[in-house]
Amino acid sequence: MHGQAHSEQWIEWGYLLTAAQLDASTDAALDNGGLRDASSVRSLACNASSAPSFAALVRGPRSIAGLLEEAAPGTYKSVPSVQFPGPMGGGYFSGGYNTRRHGSFSGGTIDGVQMEVNSRLRSYDPGARRAFTRALAAAVGVFTKERYGLDLDLQIGAEEKSTGCECAPGYHGPNGEACTPCDLGFFKSVSGASECVACPPNSVSRTASVSVHECQCNAGFTGADGGHCKGCDDGKFKETLGSAICAVCPRGQYSVLLAATACSKCEVGKSTATQASTSSSQCITSPATCAAPAGYYCHRDAKGSLELFICPSGFSCPGGDTDKERCPTTASVGWAYCPPTSFPTGEDSGAPRWNLYVVVVLPSLIFAGVGLLVWLGVCLVQRRRLTAHQSARHIGGDVEMRSCE
Repeated sequence: MHGQAHSEQWIEWGYLLTAAQLDASTDAALDNGGLRDASSVRSLACNASSAPSFAALVRGPRSIAGLLEEAAPGTYKSVPSVQFPGPMGGGYFSGGYNTRRHGSFSGGTIDGVQMEVNSRLRSYDPGARRAFTRALAAAVGVFTKERYGLDLDLQIGAEEKSTGCECAPGYHGPNGEACTPCDLGFFKSVSGASECVACPPNSVSRTASVSVHECQCNAGFTGADGGHCKGCDDGKFKETLGSAICAVCPRGQYSVLLAATACSKCEVGKSTATQASTSSSQCITSPATCAAPAGYYCHRDAKGSLELFICPSGFSCPGGDTDKERCPTTASVGWAYCPPTSFPTGEDSGAPRWNLYVVVVLPSLIFAGVGLLVWLGVCLVQRRRLTAHQSARHIGGDVEMRSCE
């Protein structure tokens, strides 16, 4: 048993089968013998009486993962399992040295499975870890009895359901009597006869929860575990439990209601110009022949459907069935091809005007500056020549005057 912190927060069972093999293999492909013989449970898989199907052994309802789900429905997700036959690009450890060295991959009758426990289970308070331990022990007990004929006679959780004749955390009931696990959406963090406490509004917890931090925001709501859960704004949605933030509705979809768990799709042939749309009125018709309004342009996707887009800065979008055109940047053309419809409200970043300065104005200023420097240089040279000439004439006159004395 190891610990891992993959973002999927699932329990990973390693049989020496890679993620790619699990993702690409159907149950029939797993049962063909090659993958079975390369696994760490080869001995068990080859025993037809205890393992009628290799696929069922590693990810069927009576696999360890399946039995763990049966012991605590909806609480612990595993891979491989019925729900997640393969990691499908998610984090996954297939088994390390100990699994390969001490399992039945290389022969023998001792099988091995590597179990990678997610960080959430390991970081919860002791009561949550005890609940997981009970569920895991129950799954292992049933698995070993069904597959190996071994009755481990585990007294699972018997000593934990009452402490000094008091119900343990996660369970409620009168002192000295039978203890019942807290229902979904309730928790109890102390021992004794006190009742289970409801989770904060718009959140839910698993059965036998022992902490408010096991309360997770419902779909359509977001917030920290155990804290305030706020409904998603219109134009956004959230389809899972937990603390994840609400996602914006993609183009072509919209959300009118608060706390939406999904976005509504525009009618066939219509799409929205932006994400996070909040009304069906924002679904604009996209016919076979595009008729985009000014400030928008049409683009045909790989499936041949036309969709509307807001005209980006630096482009001209006069509307109709024309595509966007980049604004010219030469002085001879100017801004004639970029009318105001090139920039819908709030979209003009000023990029084309900056391009005009860079391409036209700045070179003109540089050229004028160079010309001015050349002119000044010529003037300076001429002035020096004139000064030298005048000095020569003055010296010559002095000589002539001295020769006449």
